[in-house]
Amino acid sequence: MILGIGTDIVETERIKETIEKWDTHFIKKVFTEKEIKYCQNKSNPIPHFAARFAAKEAFYKALPQNRDYPLSWQHIEVISDNGKPIIKFYSDREEHKSIIVHLSLSHTEKSAMATVVIEKL
Repeated sequence: MILGIGTDIVETERIKETIEKWDTHFIKKVFTEKEIKYCQNKSNPIPHFAARFAAKEAFYKALPQNRDYPLSWQHIEVISDNGKPIIKFYSDREEHKSIIVHLSLSHTEKSAMATVVIEKL
C-alpha cells in the first residue's frame, strides 16, 4: 500500500549560494557524514548536494501529514548502492519498521530533482 508520494526540484545555484553563505554550518545541519563524503569526492559536489537536498524534501512531502514525531535532516540519509540512490530513514518508531522507501534522483548543472514513494508492507 502506498502511503505517500513526494517530488521536489531544486536549483543548484540556490544550494551553491547557501553553502557559500553558511559553509559547514549548513552542510553539517542538513547532510550526514556519509552524504558529505560522497558529495565532496565528486569533481563538482554542488549538484550532488542539491539532489540529496531535493530527496530529503521529497521524503518529507511523502510522509503522512498526521505525523506527531519530530524529524531532523539527519534522520534521512541518501546513499549509493552500486550507483543506485537509496534513502535510509533512521527512526526507532515501530510503524516505520514496515515501510519501504523508493527514490529516484536526477540532476543537471542547473537543477536537481527527486521523487520519493513511501510504501507500507
